[in-house]
Amino acid sequence: MLDLTPPQLAVFQFLELRHLEGLAPPSMREICKEMGYGSTKAAHDVVAALEKKGWIARHEGKARSIRLVKRSAGGIPVIGSIAAGLAQDESETGGMTLHLDPQLFGIPANHQAFALRVRGDSMTGRFMFDGDWVVCDANAEPRTGNVVVALIDQESTLKTMVSQRGKVWLKAENPAYPELYPASSLTIQGVALGVIRSIAA
Repeated sequence: MLDLTPPQLAVFQFLELRHLEGLAPPSMREICKEMGYGSTKAAHDVVAALEKKGWIARHEGKARSIRLVKRSAGGIPVIGSIAAGLAQDESETGGMTLHLDPQLFGIPANHQAFALRVRGDSMTGRFMFDGDWVVCDANAEPRTGNVVVALIDQESTLKTMVSQRGKVWLKAENPAYPELYPASSLTIQGVALGVIRSIAA
C-alpha cells in the first residue's frame, strides 16, 4: 500500500471496514462525514485516485457503486506521534505502516487499528517511553484505567482515563505531571493495547 497517500489510505481502510461489517459502500457524503472533509469534491478526488491506482472500481453515474479490487496486506497504519507529556496541538501524520497483524494485540479484524510514536515521559509508570510505538484500537470501548489517545480541549495526548461519578479526566503515570481536566471537551480517539520498543544499543 506504499502507493497510497495518508488520505487515500484512510478512505480505503474505511471502505474495507464497511465491507468487513457487511455494509453497503458509502456515499460521498458518508465519506466526507467519516473523514471530516468540508466538501464532497475532496471525497470525489480521493476516490478517483484510488480508482486510478487500481484499488477500487465503480460504475459511473451509479450511487454506492464502489467495489474493492485489492485488499490491504494487513498491517497497522502509523498516523503520527502523540504527546506523553503535556497535551500538545498535534497535526503530524505518519504515512507508514507497521507490518503486524492487529489481532496480535487483541484488536478484532473488523476494528480500526492505528499506531502512534510516543513523545515524552508522562507514561513511564505504564512502561511507555519516549520513542516507543503504541498500538491502539479506535473502536474499543474506553474504560476507567485504560491508557487512551485523547483529544482534550483540541490538544492530543496519551494518558490513563479515569471516570468517577460521571466525570472523566486524564491521569499521567509520572508524578512530575498533573492530571488533566477538560475545560470544554474531551474525546477518546482510541484505546492503547500494545507497546513496541526497540532494545538496540
